[in-house]
Amino acid sequence: MEEKELKLNIESIFNSIDGEYNGLIGAGELTTFIRVHGCNLQCTYCDTEYAQDMNPGTIGFLTVDEIIKRYNILPKVTITGGEPFIHPAIHPLIEKLVEMNCQVSIETNGCIRPPQKYFTDSFLRHMITFVQISNFRLVEKWSL
Repeated sequence: MEEKELKLNIESIFNSIDGEYNGLIGAGELTTFIRVHGCNLQCTYCDTEYAQDMNPGTIGFLTVDEIIKRYNILPKVTITGGEPFIHPAIHPLIEKLVEMNCQVSIETNGCIRPPQKYFTDSFLRHMITFVQISNFRLVEKWSL
């Protein structure tokens, strides 16, 4: 039986100037933004309420290969949502971006702990420059 390829529910993918300083890469850098659709919370203060429900996003469901082939991915990538870590295919996407030597920032609500490997020196050095957590009370639960 053939294994089904994982797909991400995508709201939008676009290139723009990043307006936020994320701790390592400053504001003003050209960035590819990958916004997934769907979130496990319904925060009243969310600035992307349109991406919270679990319906298909504006772009729809794409595999990692489809994302890489269809879009001009820049060396700096911000993955946001919705909540990126509710999507099983987010991990193959992150790993593919690392292979491509991208600097990856992830904006998360902090409810789902990323895999431990994301906190190792090799991943931190080559990949995740910043994980922005919007629910700060959850940070203390993440012990490295």
